[in-house]
Amino acid sequence: MKNSVNNSNQSANSVQEVKLSQIVASTFNQRKFFDEQSLKELSENILQFGVLQPVLLRKVGKKFEIVYGERRFRAAKMASLSTIPANVRELSDEQALEISVIENLQRENIRPMEEAAGFIALLETKKYDYTALAKKIGKSEGYVRNRVKLNDLIHDIGQILDKEEINIGVALCVSTYPEEIQNDVYIKHLANKNYSWWGYLSTSEFGKMMENTYSLLLENYHFDKSQCVNCPNNTNTYNIFCDGIGKCTKRSCLIDKNSKYVISEAVRLANEENIQYVRVDHTNNIDDSIFGAFEKEGLMIPTGLSFAYCPKAPVQPDREDFANDHDYDVAMNEFRCDYEEYEADKADFDGQLADGSIAKCIYIKRNCVTVDYLMEKKREEESRYDHVHDDDTVSDEQENQRNPEKPVLAVDYSAQIRTLKKQDERNHEIAEEHILEDSKALMRHLPEYSGELSDLEIKMMYYFMLPSLSRDKERILIPDKDFATSNDKVKLIEHLTVENMTLIVREYIRVNFQQQAYRGSVIAEHFLSFVGQHCSEQLSEISQKYNEIYEKRKQRIDEQLAEMITPEPEEQMSPEYEVLTDILPVDISMLEVA
Repeated sequence: MKNSVNNSNQSANSVQEVKLSQIVASTFNQRKFFDEQSLKELSENILQFGVLQPVLLRKVGKKFEIVYGERRFRAAKMASLSTIPANVRELSDEQALEISVIENLQRENIRPMEEAAGFIALLETKKYDYTALAKKIGKSEGYVRNRVKLNDLIHDIGQILDKEEINIGVALCVSTYPEEIQNDVYIKHLANKNYSWWGYLSTSEFGKMMENTYSLLLENYHFDKSQCVNCPNNTNTYNIFCDGIGKCTKRSCLIDKNSKYVISEAVRLANEENIQYVRVDHTNNIDDSIFGAFEKEGLMIPTGLSFAYCPKAPVQPDREDFANDHDYDVAMNEFRCDYEEYEADKADFDGQLADGSIAKCIYIKRNCVTVDYLMEKKREEESRYDHVHDDDTVSDEQENQRNPEKPVLAVDYSAQIRTLKKQDERNHEIAEEHILEDSKALMRHLPEYSGELSDLEIKMMYYFMLPSLSRDKERILIPDKDFATSNDKVKLIEHLTVENMTLIVREYIRVNFQQQAYRGSVIAEHFLSFVGQHCSEQLSEISQKYNEIYEKRKQRIDEQLAEMITPEPEEQMSPEYEVLTDILPVDISMLEVA
């Protein structure tokens, strides 16, 4: 082996022209795709400048096998060359494989599946483990492990990964599932870009869809699982340290149980609610035989219909979720507006449900069976009769005869009338919106105000103060409503009493005082005066309480200060110093005592 390597090194520097007819492609080259346009460009370049970099060959029998440089070999044949410059080396199968794969892995545009195949080929030689291979190619060990996992993909999903129709994250997610599920995912959700196509999803979204649709966790299903507790196909049966109710390892059994549950629950709801339509989402782990079962029960799969949104009531804010009354009051005002819109939308929805424009349906999604609603799609008449000549007319009865299995709602002029009326309403709304916007702009540039306040201005002043009212105070003014709407408030200001006005103003003042009064501000002084006006005794008690606390604390501080600033006693003069002061007729203050 040592001599073989030396010989190969000696011959590596000698370039020779080898006939193309004597060269064959390698059987272990992981690169399977060569772009035709790229090859054509390379062949034109070769015709102009020649093959600038030799290919590497090894002798196999009477032929030469390519170790690397197959793309240059193909382009040379396309350019109608007869020979190609090459280095010929003596290499074993293991050496040739290693050189070929590593050279291929260093390409900038290598495809994920080619890279995955190269990594697994090197690992199978037993010469590398994950750590050594990562170091060899200059990648992280995690990168290598993830690419190796791609080898678990079925061929079809590997192809769409190489075509960049899905990303690496999505491919890795699919690779963790068995081949049966991968085939199902490809056929239903990746092969065709229809309504159930998942190719647009992000990695996290795709993972959630896979978990919801193909999960084997029993807790994600709603059928009776009492038989699953001690089933040998339940992973919890032989695991004493387990959470939840386990995972089913026999997918066929899981699908069968779930399909039977879905059919029975759908039929039960259809009978209870008098429903004739059933719609099945693509996120269910069920058998396609359910559609035959639905047909036997008289349930129809709707076509030409789309989901109708059923208005949902807004959730009332909870005072405990807010730090102060102001934030809670703001949330309540928003809630009232939302509730007002909800009531209007619900009334419109109920009207359409009553006249047949909207119909109930059974909706099966993520293995759950619920009641939902359907409505006609916006029809495009030309697409409905695209097979009819311009001079032909087709009645609804004839259309139904042509498509006897097509379930449609009753078609009459009421739907068209309703559409035209809605269009007129919207046109009127647009006009109103423009009038309001231009009026706002006009008021922004108003030079000055003149005259006394009008009755309208006084009423609107009180209207805009109403959001400051707490729920209790609002009920005093509008006692027969749990949630006061804008209309309720407008009616209130039209008939305000003196008591009403006083309550509104004082609540407005109270709320703003609480927001703006803080220590040291001028507003704080006025706020205390306002409190004293209405709660003088309570304010006096509060003031007395905290002033007493302050006086006690002040007394302790004064005592500590007194101890710190007590003057020190004067020093006694020595007898000698006293004698000197008696003898010397000078002012003692003029002496400097050392």
